[in-house]
Amino acid sequence: MIQELDPFMSKNSIEKGARWSPEISKRLGDTSQAIVCVTRENQSAEWLNFEAGALAKATDSRVRTLLVDITPADVTGPLSEFQHTLASNKEDVRELMASINNHCERPLTEAILDAVFEREWPAFEAKVDEVSLLGRQSGGRGKPRRSDSDILAEILDRVRTSERTTQEQSSAISFLARQIDERMEHDRRPILSRREYEELRLRDDEARRIAMERQRLEESEEAELSERLLGQRVSGANSDGQHIEGVAESVIRRGSGLYVRVLVDGSDSPEVLRAKSITVHTDSRSVDAARRAQVARRRRAGDPPPE
Repeated sequence: MIQELDPFMSKNSIEKGARWSPEISKRLGDTSQAIVCVTRENQSAEWLNFEAGALAKATDSRVRTLLVDITPADVTGPLSEFQHTLASNKEDVRELMASINNHCERPLTEAILDAVFEREWPAFEAKVDEVSLLGRQSGGRGKPRRSDSDILAEILDRVRTSERTTQEQSSAISFLARQIDERMEHDRRPILSRREYEELRLRDDEARRIAMERQRLEESEEAELSERLLGQRVSGANSDGQHIEGVAESVIRRGSGLYVRVLVDGSDSPEVLRAKSITVHTDSRSVDAARRAQVARRRRAGDPPPE
């Protein structure tokens, strides 16, 4: 399915007449990705647990258990520590192949992997059903299904083990915290004298006062400009140097500068002009034009015209 993989299976990959033990040991040491097929019959086999343990100890290795005719609850011994994949579950097997593909140097794209998986799944599913049938026909020579009490006993044992581990870690952390506190207390020295602290506090207060005064002046300047310009006929040049004329709609601040939104005649999109470049037209013709522009805009927006 994934062309980059070079699979090894002892039954087919060792030459006739070759000593199998050294070859398998070498392969186990070189393998980074392994699939361990677990059945009800072989889960307690010494050779299977030996190979799985050897693979798990290898650096950067991944051991993936594939359960054929057995459920995760029925797996016992060292193999129960792994994250299992159900061979009969299509989505589970799909995630297994995606995980292996992600660890390849040149992984397949998700679209290609999905297409190949869909093509190969029917044959794989048929083989799994065949193996499961053989297992049932063998009369269940493997371990019998675990009882509920056996499963609950294992869960209780794991919970207690986890609690002991957590308590040990907590004790170690508390010990380190005490050591750090004692060291810091021993090395602690006054950082600032009282006089230096007072001077620093006064500088902070002065900086805060200046910032508040600057904000008050900016707000006052903005309010004064709004009162003087809003609703007036104004003109000026925009950022592109174009001459703009219309009605002052609002005053806005950008950084440290003030700008005026100007509603251009015949347009609903305002232009933004720098306040310092604004010219106010106070003649009666300009005032009437400004009033007509406001009335037209309010009518387009569905608002009543100004009194």
